[in-house]
Amino acid sequence: MGPFLLTNLLKPCLEAGAKSRVIFLMNLDYRKGSINLADLNSSSTYDPTTAFTQSQLANMLTVQTLAKDWAKNNITVNAVRPLILPTIKGAVITKNMSE
Repeated sequence: MGPFLLTNLLKPCLEAGAKSRVIFLMNLDYRKGSINLADLNSSSTYDPTTAFTQSQLANMLTVQTLAKDWAKNNITVNAVRPLILPTIKGAVITKNMSE
């Protein structure tokens, strides 16, 4: 819920910009998640993996909703999965999952 709240609190500032972007860093585990609406905080049973995949799915649903709703305000919302790749000379580069 934190990323959703923060992004919405920043919306007035983002709208004031000419062209604004919001980037969510994601893990592909969102595909394994499901949302338990009866127990969003995992109060009755807590499993770290289940809680993580649920939060990743919630973030992805937030990205999809905001991308659609905020496009009219000239705000782009995307999700990326950072990936570290070693290079030949030992340096590291970051690659976007969409490439």
